[in-house]
Amino acid sequence: MRATLLILFLITTASADDWLFPRGDVQNTGVVKNKGPKKKPSIKWQREEKGGISTGAALSGGRLVFGVGEFVVACRRASGGAHIWDAKVKQQVVSWPLIREEICFFGGQDTVHYRIKMSTGGEETSPDAKGAIVAPPTVRDDHYFAGGTDGTFYAIGSATGRVLWSHKIGAIEHAAALDKKNVYVATTEGKLFAFNIKKGTQVWKYESLTPTVAAPIVIKGYVLLPVKHALIQVNPKSGEVVANHAAKGIAGAPAVKKTVVHYGTEGGEVVVFDLKSLKELARIKVGDEKISAPLILAGKALFGVSGTKLFCVDPKARKRIWEYEGPERFQPPIVAGGAVYVGAGNVFYCLK
Repeated sequence: MRATLLILFLITTASADDWLFPRGDVQNTGVVKNKGPKKKPSIKWQREEKGGISTGAALSGGRLVFGVGEFVVACRRASGGAHIWDAKVKQQVVSWPLIREEICFFGGQDTVHYRIKMSTGGEETSPDAKGAIVAPPTVRDDHYFAGGTDGTFYAIGSATGRVLWSHKIGAIEHAAALDKKNVYVATTEGKLFAFNIKKGTQVWKYESLTPTVAAPIVIKGYVLLPVKHALIQVNPKSGEVVANHAAKGIAGAPAVKKTVVHYGTEGGEVVVFDLKSLKELARIKVGDEKISAPLILAGKALFGVSGTKLFCVDPKARKRIWEYEGPERFQPPIVAGGAVYVGAGNVFYCLK
């Protein structure tokens, strides 16, 4: 088996509770229609794996996919954690999986793009890369986008596995974001690129000169780039900066709904900020460790993780709805059907 990881999952129809993209959609907004637990959850089922859970999970058609230990991509039944298949790889899986039309794309520390069929766990051929694929992949239509530590950003045919175009832009750790025409990708040192999806031509480049902390986010009318201590608002047509908003201590990917941004800090706070009014709407203390990648769920609840603690808050009322303390640090969770699916240590949990 080859060594950079992509996985393809063939699925006929996606239910409303499927979780196909790491941040909920190809725009990386962190906004999902799924419903989480309304009160403090308990363990519905748990499964001990033979290695540590190394990624968040993808969910489609009642099946979960996530990285385990150094050499396995696991597929488990969402209803009870039963084994479906294990796909062997050469090095540890570190990027979040993505599921698209019966194929699951995945990335890891090795240097091979993997595409694995969900029905069998079998691998399909894809091109080699020259560095670890650590950024979560992004897929739309017949294009699969991936980048890694070799500094190359790839557009690959999702059905054929062939490189459609590529650009050498610098090390990439975060997922790309898409709109109808362009794909937006940021390097670790703070450069933001826009490429035409079909032609592969560079539309523009913006250099923030500040390290990125999360993937770019596409919202109607702008692209938001989270960098250390700031949220930079960029015009998607020209690449010109519209605004630069201070975000001291920002710890990871924000969740953005319309003009309202929700982000976690290194100090365990959730900050709610309105891009239109330029006002901070709320600052909610939920833990002592950093909060990364909060999610906005149906019912306007804000859900996230801080170390060994999962939490759900009402950002408008500025109050905690529930929190759940686990035995070990949690991987990024996903939420579907009123349940939370998350790994911690070498155990994968369904909490409901």
